Amino acid sequence: MIPDPVTPYFDQDLQPSAATPKVRIAVRLHGEGLSEALAKGLAELSYPKDKFSITYHAPEQGADACVQLVGDEEYVLLVDGRVTAFPGDAIASLLGAGRPVVAANCIDSYGKNADAGLFRYRYGGKFQVLYKDGGVDGLMRREPAHRSYLGEQMTFNILPVDGVGESFVLIKRDVIEAGVRFSETPYKFHVGGEAFGIMARDKGFEAAGLPGVKVVRSV
Repeated sequence: MIPDPVTPYFDQDLQPSAATPKVRIAVRLHGEGLSEALAKGLAELSYPKDKFSITYHAPEQGADACVQLVGDEEYVLLVDGRVTAFPGDAIASLLGAGRPVVAANCIDSYGKNADAGLFRYRYGGKFQVLYKDGGVDGLMRREPAHRSYLGEQMTFNILPVDGVGESFVLIKRDVIEAGVRFSETPYKFHVGGEAFGIMARDKGFEAAGLPGVKVVRSV
């Protein structure tokens, strides 16, 4: 039901990208607006200031509306408004992965996984697995027994993922133009960032996660 990775993951020697394509950071706000912690993190990004822009989106706007192209940006970085900390070189690190869709490892203040939609099926996305996890009802239950998260695999620098979550995801323009969406209606029994990763791979775009690039998000 869910295809295997498009590209191999033999090369684990990742370096931050020296290239600086135009990136639009789409921040999906929550609660009372932009937090002081997130504002500080954005201000301290080491990426060239003339190479990125920031747009802010109301809580009621879905992730899909946030990432729609608005100009000549080559990438869109979706950031959850509850994110409180991330590395200053996060954009360069995500670009260095060389994948069209790549997510940072989203954790809470205790180091635990904070985004259930950022995962890889532990035994592959076979029909039997999807059926057991809720496919018979039309939507996944997100049973942890069937899923592995980036924090469980810290010996790797880059890994394929099935769901990319909605916390800190870099998306190449081509992917959005191809119609890949954070679907609000089930796509292969998944919605949101889970549907996005699966749909991307179905359209020939690889989706990856970086265990070592950690962003902290309140739950």
